[in-house]
Amino acid sequence: VESINKPLDEEERRYYARVTHCITALQVCVLIILFCLDLQDYFYAGYVSIVLVAGFMVIGK
Repeated sequence: VESINKPLDEEERRYYARVTHCITALQVCVLIILFCLDLQDYFYAGYVSIVLVAGFMVIGK
């Protein structure tokens, strides 16, 4: 985690960006599978949780 005392270098930023993209892609795949299996309650719960996390990250920025 980046802090004032320990900033991330460019290589670490690229690594964490890659990991974040992989995790997000996996979550989206799971949501698509839930939607296709007609498990709407679980789909909406996952969708809302992703939106909430994104919103809190923007607010915290």
